[in-house]
Amino acid sequence: MAGYKVIADENANPGYYGFRIIHDKEAPHFFSLQEQGLVRDWMKALMKATISRDYSSESKFHCASSTEMRRRKRGEMRRDEKTLS
Repeated sequence: MAGYKVIADENANPGYYGFRIIHDKEAPHFFSLQEQGLVRDWMKALMKATISRDYSSESKFHCASSTEMRRRKRGEMRRDEKTLS
């Protein structure tokens, strides 16, 4: 679902909780339900589905802990790095 946006829409169906899915080149799709919780669950699931990722390539991001960052600044190595050297 790359390229789609999920947007809450109060006017999709008056008296119901609604949302719409829009795309720059495709027609919009409207959804509505009486239960707000279900609408939120659907929106969350669809928002996750719109996030595209290339699983064939390695991850380019690494979140280092603050402890690891301090060690790197001081020039220290981790224990497992010392045993590999």
